[in-house]
Amino acid sequence: MRIGERIRIARTRLGTHATQKWLGDQLHITPQAISEWERGNGEPEPDKYVMIRRALRITFAWLHTGAGDCPGEHDPRVAHDDSQDGMAAPRPRVRIRMGRPKLNGTAIRSGKKAPRASSRA
Repeated sequence: MRIGERIRIARTRLGTHATQKWLGDQLHITPQAISEWERGNGEPEPDKYVMIRRALRITFAWLHTGAGDCPGEHDPRVAHDDSQDGMAAPRPRVRIRMGRPKLNGTAIRSGKKAPRASSRA
């Protein structure tokens, strides 16, 4: 199996968003170059291997040799390669909603005291 075929397998494994155009954008090259590689009409320059590996979430070993199955995104070997080439593990995305705190559905105004109940009857 040639490197272009391994690139195609890894790219399609990522899903429908991982088009040749998407990978070209990740690598700062044209989608036509990706197409040429995948058809076996050329190979990427070795300086692109790190970017290819990162974008496709595969190991260097599989990219070079194709031995075994294509590693999954959460494969520990991919994380190991990330640490070797200086890429930090991706952080989970957390959405923090900011706004005024509420008490019983009523917004609390900062700096003002809540009105006191009157003791007069």
